[in-house]
Amino acid sequence: MDKSLIIIPADYFRGELQTGWASLWAEWLPIGPLSVASNSSHNTMVIDEAITPDYIDYNNFSDDIEDIGFWVSIGNYQTVLERSRLIRESAPWVRIGWGGPYCHIMWKKMIERPEVDWICYGYGEEAWERVLKEGLNKDIPNIVYTEEGELIVTHQKLRDLRTLKKPNFDLLPDLEIRKKYFMEEEEHCGVGIPGVDYEGWQILSMISADGC
Repeated sequence: MDKSLIIIPADYFRGELQTGWASLWAEWLPIGPLSVASNSSHNTMVIDEAITPDYIDYNNFSDDIEDIGFWVSIGNYQTVLERSRLIRESAPWVRIGWGGPYCHIMWKKMIERPEVDWICYGYGEEAWERVLKEGLNKDIPNIVYTEEGELIVTHQKLRDLRTLKKPNFDLLPDLEIRKKYFMEEEEHCGVGIPGVDYEGWQILSMISADGC
């Protein structure tokens, strides 16, 4: 089965790169991107570059990777552009999609960029699954793309939380690093929540994640 990736480039905040424990996603697991990957029948890994910055070699992609999605925020948008350009050069067969909170408000400008093939402007679980399975088409909700020069904006659809699979934390190759961060911070800095262990921390991340 062809592989796919969802990549979360590290954010910049006030000019500082947010890596390690400074990253939002280190403290709160990336449930939004992880939910998209977990509800796909494809082999999708979620790569948080704030935690594992060297996990991907952008100059050497395997030819079995056909789709890459970027989780886009205002703090990592320039990095997303740079990463997407590198993919265009090194792996031109890859279909590139963008999603995330910045896409929800800026998709009209973003879709004009040559670095991206399609954008998810809403909830992404169904969109990611169906684009990878069917290709871009007008029946898939919450996406924007161009076809023969025509801008296609499909219908908006909310997700039904009752039908979603639980996040599969095995899709995070950095999970053990996150666990180490959590344990160290709890032990040495006193930032842990009293009575909440690592498993409980995952549950709190899920509770706080709707709308991510």
